[in-house]
Amino acid sequence: MRILHLEPQRYPKEAKDLLEAQGPIDFADCHDPERLLKLVAEQPYTAVFVKLGLSFDAAFMDACPTLTHLVTPTTGLNHIDLKEAEQRGITVLSLKGETELLDTIKSTAEHTWALLLMLMRHLQEATADV
Repeated sequence: MRILHLEPQRYPKEAKDLLEAQGPIDFADCHDPERLLKLVAEQPYTAVFVKLGLSFDAAFMDACPTLTHLVTPTTGLNHIDLKEAEQRGITVLSLKGETELLDTIKSTAEHTWALLLMLMRHLQEATADV
């Protein structure tokens, strides 16, 4: 099994070690669809950890014929052609329906409001003054 991970930033060592135990893993910070197609055509990847902003469609799956798993840390799956993946026997793993786990994660909206309040009330400067 060879794994491609497209989200290498701040990836925990423990998680990396678990993945490496499954087989070789390549980390690539890729934002360009054409570069992605070249990348997967060069190696026989069986699993790809995907990222938003890229499309994982028939063209991608054609370029990566050994693919058996697509993994996405999202609940939305509109960046993956699910019908095409199913027809090819590719398993798609996501956070969709993982309500128990998702209930423990603070939402982006909450964080945004907290940051807005911090900026409006000058909390960073106030903390530095104290």
